[in-house]
Amino acid sequence: MFLVLVAFVLLPGRAVGGEAFIQIFDLVEQNKTGPNDPLLVLTESSPAAGLFVVPKRYEYDLYPLDHMGTMTETINASSYIITLQKKGDSKVSYKHPFEEPLVLKTGDNAAIFVDAVGEDNVLLGTTCNTGPIPHPELDQAVIMICPPKTFELDQFAVIGSNTGCLGCKTGNDLHPKVENESVHFTIEDTNFPWIVNISYNGRSLCSSNHRYGDGGVYTLKVLPKETDGGNEQEYDCKLFSTVKPADFWKPIWVWFVVMVVLLVLVLCLTVVNKRYPTLRECVLQKLGMWDPEDEKADGKPSTRLQSLDTFRGLAITVMIFVNFEAGKYYFLTHAAWNGLSLADFVFPWFMFMVGVSIVLSVQSQLKRNTPKKVMLKKVTVRFIKLFLIGVFLNTSVPGGVELTAVRIPGVLQRIGFTYFVCSILEVLFVPRLSGAENYGQGWLTYLLRYTWPQLIVMVLLTAIWCVVTFVLPVPGCPVGYLGPGGIGDDGEHVNCTGGAAGYIDRLIWGKHMYQHPTCKPMYHTVVAHDPEGLLGSLTAVLTVYSGVIAGHIVVMLKGNKATVLTWLLGFTVVSLAAGLTMAKGSLTGGWVPINKNLWTVSFVAVTSASAYFLLALIYVLVDWKNIWCGAPFKSAGKNPLFLYVGSYILYNYFPFNWSTDDSHGMLLLQSSVGTAAWLLVGYYLDKKKKYYKI
Repeated sequence: MFLVLVAFVLLPGRAVGGEAFIQIFDLVEQNKTGPNDPLLVLTESSPAAGLFVVPKRYEYDLYPLDHMGTMTETINASSYIITLQKKGDSKVSYKHPFEEPLVLKTGDNAAIFVDAVGEDNVLLGTTCNTGPIPHPELDQAVIMICPPKTFELDQFAVIGSNTGCLGCKTGNDLHPKVENESVHFTIEDTNFPWIVNISYNGRSLCSSNHRYGDGGVYTLKVLPKETDGGNEQEYDCKLFSTVKPADFWKPIWVWFVVMVVLLVLVLCLTVVNKRYPTLRECVLQKLGMWDPEDEKADGKPSTRLQSLDTFRGLAITVMIFVNFEAGKYYFLTHAAWNGLSLADFVFPWFMFMVGVSIVLSVQSQLKRNTPKKVMLKKVTVRFIKLFLIGVFLNTSVPGGVELTAVRIPGVLQRIGFTYFVCSILEVLFVPRLSGAENYGQGWLTYLLRYTWPQLIVMVLLTAIWCVVTFVLPVPGCPVGYLGPGGIGDDGEHVNCTGGAAGYIDRLIWGKHMYQHPTCKPMYHTVVAHDPEGLLGSLTAVLTVYSGVIAGHIVVMLKGNKATVLTWLLGFTVVSLAAGLTMAKGSLTGGWVPINKNLWTVSFVAVTSASAYFLLALIYVLVDWKNIWCGAPFKSAGKNPLFLYVGSYILYNYFPFNWSTDDSHGMLLLQSSVGTAAWLLVGYYLDKKKKYYKI
């Protein structure tokens, strides 16, 4: 028989008489002799009960518990004498295994272990006062170690490694701290399994590779193993849950089902509207929203490609959703360093659509015979406005901005710079384009006749990035370093975060750059790194130019939708192959790793491939087959800057944000509601024909 009984008591309010609970765990299979054998008894001691008060007595029959079964009961907080007893006839003899009463003060928790069988079937047990039950933060867990009474608690050491931290230094101190009769340590990231080693006085007790649950509290009991007389005592560790972790996946599955239902609903409404146009008129009239003039305007055929607004709206919607933290799910937020997540795609998607828009805007102005001098002036003014708006948004800091440390780089600043470069190249070198039917099979040759200077500039920018990244010496760092620094790369390059890119930004910007990079929580970086830094802005131009290429395809092949689709899919394959080749087929390694923080050329290629594919898919659904009207993203795509800036400025206001439980489910709901609210704003502005540009 090997029985482990654990009782955890939470005492709210007052020292004596407060409500508490116990949990009894049967961890190992045992032989029990009858329905009432054994019996755990907690008897309130006389000092706590008072002179003329009958002591409370709690009895718990252990027989019904299966292997690894649990029992949870509510008791009063007090001082208890713990005994194991029997009822009726029994072949097992029980004696009092606990020498001292269990005294529980306000906020204390206690573990009661009955974990061994001594001579003559006498059960042996211990107690462990673990202090107040911890309350881990989001994506954290706490483990409480209950060792033998003879152990000195300050001699414990706990080292651990996050398996999600690629190439990280192993054996990082998890900073155990003594709490009453136990030792607590915190797992900082429950999104990945942890390799944990617990040692005492320099000797390893146990090691494990375990994925702990979000918000979970665990108890780890150190038990002596049976050994031969001359051998050194060995120990075993038993881990079990004290506070059940939150359900990590349920909210995201509910969210996914809701999104699918909404998508199906939109598609159904699109089909109904096409087949029964009078039904829409009838419904709008009933709602008092029917306006014949608006309907006439909406009914006019438009030469504008609806897929472009739809894709741009999709990008800005996901960007807002990510900025609202996307429920703080790690796979919906930015990758810590190398790799890709949903959040890493949205910025390149939006910049890709900036490139498409550049071609359409320049061609529209050339059609109106706008002088190139005027066009260049507009481009320059727009760049300056975007840059200044971006710096202004960087001053939105809780508690007030510190002027000596205002961040200068940023999202709008990068958009403005890349827009400026690609627009200048488009205005200077590309004439008014007409359909490919005017050039026959030579349309591509005709296009290359004017775009070759652009291609040379792109090659030069790529060469500059490669030379600076892989050749520039960085003090104290290996040449060509692309890692996160901190504890990455076995902790050998602590101050080298971002390699040459980070070094240049820190040299030029100083304090005027992002101080909390996405790699900091996982890699424990100690120097600043800006994801919108100078060197990465060179390769970001390539992302926008990928959109320029798509714009040229759409403009010149607009008369042949199948050919547009073929070329977009062709660039999808070529770009994806180039990116995966540079990364050696890996998302986290290779010659040039896929990395948003550095905006590597492999990152440009892979994300551009996804943009080509999405544009092709939306083009088929919206502009070619008319299966989808583009809702609810099309309206948002007509006012992207307004929605982005508005979501940034009003981030802390309801209904975009409110105080809620720090759980994935509630945060995902908050992110979804906030994003949906901005979609409604975009729809309202579109219906009112109000479009804000700079």
